[in-house]
Amino acid sequence: MTQTYHLDRAVALCRKLGIEATGVGDDSVRVYEEPWRNSVIRERGAVVKAVADIVTHRDPVFLGRQETTVQEALTG
Repeated sequence: MTQTYHLDRAVALCRKLGIEATGVGDDSVRVYEEPWRNSVIRERGAVVKAVADIVTHRDPVFLGRQETTVQEALTG
């Protein structure tokens, strides 16, 4: 689960990649008003960046460590 403000971007990016996705949000952390507000503002910038990345076909720069547990579970 994720905070609701992430859902639009996450689902849209999944669908752009051909993944059928549905999101379920959890707004229970909304009681922490200042961090919530800051996160919502940050997310708006992330949406603009995601659209720009899709339009320009830009690849991610920082992928982090490759996660292999799902692949291992499927082959194991």
